[in-house]
Amino acid sequence: MRNLALCIFAALILSSLNIQAQNPKRFFKAGEDFILAGNYQDAIEQLTKAIDLQPDYDKAYLARADAYEKLGMIREAAEDYDRAATFLDKKPEVFYEAGRLYYELADYDKAIDRLDKSISLKRNYVEPYQVKANVLIAQERYEEALEVAHNALTLKENTYNFYLHGTVNVKLGRLESAEADFINAVSEDHQHVPSLLALADVRLRLGKTDFALQHANRAIQFDNENQEAYVIRSKIYVRKLDYPNAIDDVSK
Repeated sequence: MRNLALCIFAALILSSLNIQAQNPKRFFKAGEDFILAGNYQDAIEQLTKAIDLQPDYDKAYLARADAYEKLGMIREAAEDYDRAATFLDKKPEVFYEAGRLYYELADYDKAIDRLDKSISLKRNYVEPYQVKANVLIAQERYEEALEVAHNALTLKENTYNFYLHGTVNVKLGRLESAEADFINAVSEDHQHVPSLLALADVRLRLGKTDFALQHANRAIQFDNENQEAYVIRSKIYVRKLDYPNAIDDVSK
């Protein structure tokens, strides 16, 4: 009888240990630790175990999406944000992350759908407007892109939003408006190389070669390994009939 009681007690202990081992929170914590250690594949395995035990574990989907993205598994990451969004349908950040990744995948319809959901949940959330503008640019829907870029700029006047607005104006052939946008972008951050190069390119098109050269030189000063900067400056030198310097920049 005593032996039977001991067996039952041991079985209960083992059962308790097994339940603890199968606790999804333990797998989730292990996954988080692996992410912090930069071991993303093991993180995915642990987080998948947590999800298998608790299919509505939204934090596990978000963490696994992060691990997938860090491994360059972009579609898997986007799909995990979608799964998390079914449980976090009031969180604009989750829809934004999904939209951002679908844009990266050139899956534009899904990107716009998720970004629109994010914006509908939080009208003053700048980032979804920025990504949506880039999606519309990729689709060559420039008038719509300009409106969305304008919305982003209205919410926040910063370097990137001026740059984005200017980029759309260039696509629409509105060079003077683009010039003003890029000037504002550079005023916000005088070391923002993309804005300096965009301003140099626009001023070259407008025939303002001396100003264009100044901006190209400043861009190279801040990033002397930027190939685009040398290409743009070579075009400026060609316009100025300075062929030796143009050839030198092309060779660089």
